[in-house]
Amino acid sequence: PQPGMLLRACQELNLDLTDAVFVGDSITDIRAGLAAGVQCILVLTGLGLDQLRNHYHEADGPFIVTASLPHAAEAILQGLHVLPAEQHTPLPVELPSLNLPYQDMCTLFSTVQVALTPD
Repeated sequence: PQPGMLLRACQELNLDLTDAVFVGDSITDIRAGLAAGVQCILVLTGLGLDQLRNHYHEADGPFIVTASLPHAAEAILQGLHVLPAEQHTPLPVELPSLNLPYQDMCTLFSTVQVALTPD
């Protein structure tokens, strides 16, 4: 979860992280992005669903969850990544364990970008 490689790449390539968005499929990705000071999006594809179910509380700040990379791109294009966390939809209370089947999770997160604020 350390942002070292991300920050080094930005320095070597002379990139500005001001408007950067870090998209990943693991909480480690999310933690690294948050440590670098950028908005993060967790996609449910790849490792994402398992990571959301079992590790979302390990993140050090709010992040957005989307069903897939195309949904993440759409969220970015709509400017949802720059909204404060309190303007995103909170995790529905009826999903405390996040034990829905994969398809149901994708359906939920394809229509709503959820900003999670870990406990």
